Amino acid sequence: MKRILSLAFLISAFAVNDLKADNSDLFNFYIDEVNAELAQVEELDQYLDQNENVSFNDLKAINSPMVDNLSDQAMMSPAMAKRHRVLGVPSWIWGCVFGVAGVAIVYFVSENKDETKEALWGCVGASVVGIILYFAVFAAAATTAASTI
Repeated sequence: MKRILSLAFLISAFAVNDLKADNSDLFNFYIDEVNAELAQVEELDQYLDQNENVSFNDLKAINSPMVDNLSDQAMMSPAMAKRHRVLGVPSWIWGCVFGVAGVAIVYFVSENKDETKEALWGCVGASVVGIILYFAVFAAAATTAASTI
């Protein structure tokens, strides 16, 4: 029994250690670099404000150098575009922690079939791990009880 509890403690300690963010400067940004990157957009914005009869598509049609590296589409990766996380938490975690209730929350809030499947897999995974732990603890208790008789 002590071995199982020790193993469970070690696994949880390593899992918690992996959740910590190692790159604290990952989310820092420097305003000068951001402004330098947005200078071309600001120039285009000023031009379009001054010339109200000209649109972005007009400049694109005449191959204006102002719109060479620009797009009128929102900048979002395809992977992020299809994901709709509930409260920013991955759907797998909802299913794993809250079970069937978590799957229902993801289903009704996100209305996304893929996210609901992910929550369902989290629920199934937690159930399988719970069943394995239950039998492991039951076997350890039976072994301990048999050895004390």
